[in-house]
Amino acid sequence: NFITSPPQHVLALGPAILVRYLSARAALLAENLRQAFSVFDDDNSGSVNRNEMIEGLEKVDLKFDKDDVIALIEECDDGNGLIDFEEFKSIMLQLIKKRSGGSAISPGTADPRETLDRDEAGHDDDADEVLDLSALGMTEYSIDLDEPGRVTVLNLAQNKLVVMPKVAKLQCLRTLILDDNLFADMPETIFKLPTLLRLSVQRCRLTWLPEILFAYSGLEELRLEGNEMGSLPCDLVRMTSLQVLTLGDNPFRDPLMSITREGMTYTMAYLRFFYNAREFGLLDLKEM
Repeated sequence: NFITSPPQHVLALGPAILVRYLSARAALLAENLRQAFSVFDDDNSGSVNRNEMIEGLEKVDLKFDKDDVIALIEECDDGNGLIDFEEFKSIMLQLIKKRSGGSAISPGTADPRETLDRDEAGHDDDADEVLDLSALGMTEYSIDLDEPGRVTVLNLAQNKLVVMPKVAKLQCLRTLILDDNLFADMPETIFKLPTLLRLSVQRCRLTWLPEILFAYSGLEELRLEGNEMGSLPCDLVRMTSLQVLTLGDNPFRDPLMSITREGMTYTMAYLRFFYNAREFGLLDLKEM
């Protein structure tokens, strides 16, 4: 269920139209453009007129700028005044790209891209291709993009995701933002991304970190604030490329709580003591 609270102007349309346009909104949120087009094209003619396109996008309430919609219709229309699926797809992908220029990080918190884009590692990602699908209320997500390999920043923050979508097509992804979702476990599909440098999974429901994380080479930033972890695996020290680690607002037990408050250097030194003790057979510890 993508829609939790339809706006009043949609509710006033009546049951039949309401169902049709909510279906369109759900399809657009899921990037299922073919399904979305079929909802707009309710007579199955294979095309919609300009007014139907503009009014339909207003009703599904995805907050696309009306001037952008009109300009893109003018640009993509072949002159017959009708919009077929290919024209619809081109318009929607450009609208989604324009929307990606904004940010919808939780109020009162720093936008992770501000730190993730120009970070302690010295990376400058001004050339990033950002796909911002934050705060859309999605419970699931599928990628339907012509050139998904160009996306380098994917922001899925503030949705209702429980299962991470398949992201194998995003072979150039460097930054993944999953903050404020419903993940109880770290999504292991993340670690099929060969170029990932920065991962933010803040304010979710993580209680533990998977073994596959520690073997992932290349990750430089890991942001895990506001989860439900009571302990940390000492294997975290195997992530030798890691330069930024944030762990605040997790319910760690002391002395780990006090040590994590001192920052990454103290935390990793503490974990390394237990890691070395275990590896050299002095202690049989899997966690603290």
